[in-house]
Amino acid sequence: MDEPTIGVLIAGRYRLEHQVGEGGMGSVWVAEDETLQRWVAVKLLGERSAGSRSARDRFEREATAIARLRSPHVVQVFDYGTEGDRAYMVMELLHGQDLLVWLKANRPAPLRKVGAIIIQVARALRAAHRAGIVHRDLKPANIFVVRDHDQDVVKVFDFGLAKRARDASQLKELVDRTGEGVLLGTPRYMSPEQAHGAREVDHRGDLWSLGVIAYLAIVGRLPFDGDGVGEVITKISTETPRPPSAFLEDLPVTVDEFFERALAKEPADRFQSAQELIEAMDELLDSGRSSVELSIPEGG
Repeated sequence: MDEPTIGVLIAGRYRLEHQVGEGGMGSVWVAEDETLQRWVAVKLLGERSAGSRSARDRFEREATAIARLRSPHVVQVFDYGTEGDRAYMVMELLHGQDLLVWLKANRPAPLRKVGAIIIQVARALRAAHRAGIVHRDLKPANIFVVRDHDQDVVKVFDFGLAKRARDASQLKELVDRTGEGVLLGTPRYMSPEQAHGAREVDHRGDLWSLGVIAYLAIVGRLPFDGDGVGEVITKISTETPRPPSAFLEDLPVTVDEFFERALAKEPADRFQSAQELIEAMDELLDSGRSSVELSIPEGG
């Protein structure tokens, strides 16, 4: 298959309309499903990635992982296959914003509103973990917020690094580099064990990543940041982030307590399941101080 262009027909039914995204792995297009007469998103593996076995495996793993999940908070996969030498994935078409854009567009926002978004992300993780799937690359860019019947609804996607839980012994590849020289996983959201390539990485690594995202969403800055990967990993491994109340004095004390667990260095000291994190966030939002206004995030 040549480079995808407007009007190209994929698998005899998906006609490419326009490109909406491009990355190291390939491109994402809005397309018309001419069989079912609906609009969809088509993700195409790039030409360079098509020649890489590891990239093809990641692409197929993402499609398989998402297809196994049944959650209103995980993007749906409708189809998967190959067109010539290119793999493609057909997904529901989302209309909304990634989480960081949403946060900036909705600030100042009450803690209650931001907390509700975090809970929805946790519900997506709950579905994945119950299916034995660990996401391994949760970050704001992989979280989309769409409007549905005047409600903000979260959709988690990009399960390209996902692994079945039984494959935990192989998770060292998270800090390896692909043939394209791209670090697998995003350092600022990696758990300590993930960043150091520990062989025993499980679903609690995802919960750490959600803790980092929640900190960014509530406090307005990342708990661990630096000028390079090495500095970020060092801070993740050795530093305790400042409590949210150090930045927003009106926050209830339960917010500080939440992050003491969410960002605990040892997995055994963190929330042990997405459901446990959901319950803690619910309790936090019921504390009577959930109307406090939050600042604009600095970055993500």
